[in-house]
Amino acid sequence: MHEHSMCLSQKSVLFVDDEADICDLMRDYLSLFFAQVHIAYDGQEGLDLYIRHRSEIVITDIKMPRLGGLEMARSILAIDPEVAIVVVSAHTENRYLHDALNLGIRYYEYKPIDLLMLKEKLQQACEHQELLYRLRLSQSVIDNTHDAVVIMDEYFGIAHVNAAFEAVTGYSKARVIGKPLSFVLSRESKNGVALEGMDRIIAHERKWQEKLWCRHKDGHRYPVWMTISVVEDEIHAKSFIALFSDISVLEAQEEQLQHIAYHDALTNLPNRNLLTQLLEQEMLHVGRNGGVLSLCFIDLDGFKEVNDLYGHDAGDYVLKETARRIRQTLRASDIAARLGGDEFVVVLSQLQSLDEAEPLLVRLLKHIEEPIAYDHHQLVVSASIGVSSFDQKAKVGTEVLLRQADQAMYNAKQDGKGRYHFFDHEASQRIARQNALIRSMETALEEGEFVLHYQPQVEMHNGRVIGFEALLRWACPGKDLCYPDSFLPQVSSHGALMRRIDMWVFERACIQLQTWKKQGLEISISINSTINFFHIPDLTSLLKERIERCGVDASKIEFELLESIGIADFQATIKVLEALRAMGFKIAIDDFGTGYASLEYIKQMSVDTIKIDRSFVQDLFKTRRNLSIIEATIALSQAFRCEVIAEGVESEEQGRLLLSLGCTKAQGYLIAKPFAPEAIGDFLNRWEGIASWRSITPLHLADRSIIHAKIEHHLWLEQFLGYMYDQSDHLPLMNHRTCYFGAWLLSEEARQYAVNPLFQEITTMHYTIHQKADFLIEAQAPCTKETLDAFVAENEHMIVLLDVLMQ
Repeated sequence: MHEHSMCLSQKSVLFVDDEADICDLMRDYLSLFFAQVHIAYDGQEGLDLYIRHRSEIVITDIKMPRLGGLEMARSILAIDPEVAIVVVSAHTENRYLHDALNLGIRYYEYKPIDLLMLKEKLQQACEHQELLYRLRLSQSVIDNTHDAVVIMDEYFGIAHVNAAFEAVTGYSKARVIGKPLSFVLSRESKNGVALEGMDRIIAHERKWQEKLWCRHKDGHRYPVWMTISVVEDEIHAKSFIALFSDISVLEAQEEQLQHIAYHDALTNLPNRNLLTQLLEQEMLHVGRNGGVLSLCFIDLDGFKEVNDLYGHDAGDYVLKETARRIRQTLRASDIAARLGGDEFVVVLSQLQSLDEAEPLLVRLLKHIEEPIAYDHHQLVVSASIGVSSFDQKAKVGTEVLLRQADQAMYNAKQDGKGRYHFFDHEASQRIARQNALIRSMETALEEGEFVLHYQPQVEMHNGRVIGFEALLRWACPGKDLCYPDSFLPQVSSHGALMRRIDMWVFERACIQLQTWKKQGLEISISINSTINFFHIPDLTSLLKERIERCGVDASKIEFELLESIGIADFQATIKVLEALRAMGFKIAIDDFGTGYASLEYIKQMSVDTIKIDRSFVQDLFKTRRNLSIIEATIALSQAFRCEVIAEGVESEEQGRLLLSLGCTKAQGYLIAKPFAPEAIGDFLNRWEGIASWRSITPLHLADRSIIHAKIEHHLWLEQFLGYMYDQSDHLPLMNHRTCYFGAWLLSEEARQYAVNPLFQEITTMHYTIHQKADFLIEAQAPCTKETLDAFVAENEHMIVLLDVLMQ
């Protein structure tokens, strides 16, 4: 069948006439508005051309040689009844017109041909042909569609149904014609709700659709999706067309797909999708009604071994049996789900407190670890359970609750497996703060918020500046300058970030050295490095490229590392440090005496500097142990021929004592606090050293007993003042002969000073101090602050005389 169109320009025409002149004229005329024009000079030739080209429109004369026009038309219509045929003839007898009408030919034109009239007839023929095509097509669609079609009158009475309707409903066409549509509908209450407002919707929207329930002829009910549309003809007569089909199978398939989408195929437990929905409902319930909800993340211990030893079928059996035991253990209100693998989740709902969850957790552990009989084997697994909780005060979502339980589960495994562990909110908050700090520090690197400040290192006896220690500072917007102790320890485990910071410090130090070199300053820089720095791949090549780019000497850079920095991989760290020393860099051990690798470092590699930790210097007068550690450190540096420098020097007395012990280099607040690089020139111009340090020379080992005596008297005075200020219940030794300092005055070590008049004066002052101390203790009235201050001043004067005696 031809595809028809209202447009002549898309159609072909066949013109048949035995007069050549007319044919030539019509060829030119018809070519103006037809896509194709075929010309035949008699009926037989016309029939042959039609068979070859199948033109949609045929124009023919009646009387022609071999085969007349009407006989040709009869043969063409037998081939395709939808062909439009126009007869053009000079014969006016009625019998020719009658014969044409009998063949179904509606268009008849007399010669001579009126071209305008002919074109109008051709257009009418084309439109009629198109209308027939649409009618036949509509009828074919209705009769052959798989959906049931019901054509109803304006009162919803059934006027026509197709074959699909009979198949879907079981009713024949004859049985339902004239019946209302409700004849095939079920008496379902849902139908009434669905049909409510149908008239109003159709009146406004011309279409209505809804799910309805129908009643089959055999009595069973089935769901359909029905669409009703309004149809109006040219005179506005209204009718309705309803289309529907049985969707029972589709609904069953949808329910199955819905189940598959929300349930685990192996255990039939809810999967993660359904768990999320159920969990959200339970959390809403807690938010409205109070109580507590516990979410338990379960991971099976030993499941991998079962899979490896007995195969995946055994593993699947264990998972199904575990799911069964979990369901059997829980209450009706609780939820069990499988996330995948050997991971299950249990939601314990309607709890008044978290304590109520523990008996259920104990039962879960007990039932899961009971042996599972499988193929003559006893398969045994246990469970590690992490528990998070939710109450009205909680401000978390389902994903956070799951992550918390997951984290707690890993803690249960670390504790030994086969147990439960509650989520630690404080630890989580610490991690959250740490992650936020890491992000802030990454931003600080990108935005240039980090800066280096510099603290001078000097030779105490002459005041010469020997270098600067570069110290990291964070100029965080809106805050005071942050020191590394406030942010680096919290992110020390984040290796990638620490490596970036270490490399940034090194690069800034190189740039600073380059600046000083241009200013004519030959100064060294010490930089602090973490273990992560020495694990940077191809470190030596990176450092070489940086110093060559800046044009600085490697010997001007000293890496300070903590004693414990390489304990995790000691030999690898030693290898890297040796490579750096071979390049000319210097190595210093920072905070010496506080770690564990001191002697190992010094024994296995050459160290340029040992730095005495500030804690020993600042507490120098609080305990003999600090003094002993400092003495041992200085002796160790001398034995291994490396420099020693004291950190944290904050008083002249500390410096004098360090010089007496043989430590000549120091840094600390007494010399200068760390400052911005712009202030270095000002410091170098004004720094002249400490006058009282210039005359101090190291004591011989045999003479150092006086230093210990000095320290002991400091401790004696501190303990006495603590008693007087009610800060302690214990007095020091009050006998001037048996206290440590008094015993030293009488010892062989002190005899070498006996000829010095200062020694006699110190002995007398010590006796007087003890007498005054006894008087202050025995006094009836409480001591005033002024009295104790005067007592302290007398003790300090004796210490000054002792320093003079030492020299």
